[in-house]
Amino acid sequence: MCITWLLHVGTVTPSHIPQGHALASFDLDQETLTVIWTLLDSVDPDSPHAAFWADLPDTIHTGLTMPEAVVNALAGTPVHAKLIAARAHITDAYQRVLPILQALRVAHPEHVSEESIGMDRWVWACALWYSYGMQVVFLGGGGMFCMC
Repeated sequence: MCITWLLHVGTVTPSHIPQGHALASFDLDQETLTVIWTLLDSVDPDSPHAAFWADLPDTIHTGLTMPEAVVNALAGTPVHAKLIAARAHITDAYQRVLPILQALRVAHPEHVSEESIGMDRWVWACALWYSYGMQVVFLGGGGMFCMC
């Protein structure tokens, strides 16, 4: 399969984020940086990926976004335990980076809105990567985890 370079969205480093100089001082793992980049880039009308983001649904239906009653109906199943663990992981990660996100919003109000860094957007970005992320191996060697 040939993937057009301009259409892939891969994992990022702080240098890929306009506010990256501020993020570089924090010890953030690749997953967290990628989700932060997704939050910020997906609402940037000048992003080279703006058309890609515009084509994505506002809600991604995964176990992360299931209504609580549906999750509770799965009690006692292995899926229930996995959903609870995944939701806890997402919530814990958000709580850890929320002060950083709020500081970015204060420092860059023209690029970072309260809405763009809310928990619902965090879950959306995480669900997006969980649902559409894949490992791509390049013909010349190497590879990357990306969303296509």
